[in-house]
Amino acid sequence: MELTAKDVDLVAKFGTPVKSETRRYVVELKGLTEPLDFENPKDAGTKYGAQHLKGDGNDILLLNGLTPKQVDMMNRYLTAYERENGVAAEQMNTRDVKRMLGFLKRAGFDDRYCSDQAYKRRAFTPPGRMYKRKSDACRAVEIPVGTTYADGVKTQRANVEGALFIVDSHGNGRITNVPSDYHPVNPSARIAGYADAVKRRQSLLQKSAAAGR
Repeated sequence: MELTAKDVDLVAKFGTPVKSETRRYVVELKGLTEPLDFENPKDAGTKYGAQHLKGDGNDILLLNGLTPKQVDMMNRYLTAYERENGVAAEQMNTRDVKRMLGFLKRAGFDDRYCSDQAYKRRAFTPPGRMYKRKSDACRAVEIPVGTTYADGVKTQRANVEGALFIVDSHGNGRITNVPSDYHPVNPSARIAGYADAVKRRQSLLQKSAAAGR
């Protein structure tokens, strides 16, 4: 199944209201001055695993699902870099970023992907390097494994059972393969499936048509 802009409207109206306390570890890469490609191991072997840092000063690296031990490991790595080089970690050059990606691979940080400063400002709130997703109103539907979504900026794929398609209050759509990050606003509710949202829309249209007769 392929999701498009029309599905954003569908989910925004008929998806289940959800909230999230999602946290991501964010490494800003303002000192990266040339493009750099790497692979997200979680999506390895698919076209969705390819990640592309632009090297324009706006890149960020996002790390998902870190354990407290891994957070401590990252903090120690970046602190050591700053102590040894006398500059903030966000000023790492291309060689430094390559070295860090090698460290992440060896240390088993298997869900890493890239984005940019605009996304960080829009989607996350501080403190520190661990950012919490802003708790604005979102709606969600559960989607089948293999479902894809492309909006001209990103291309995503549902890789796990229970993956969700999320639409936030700004009309931004995304697929999450970490459905446990999201919970219904109403604790007794369940997150609707995509087919449920379609049925709700059809029912509303039928009622509207009947009322107009």
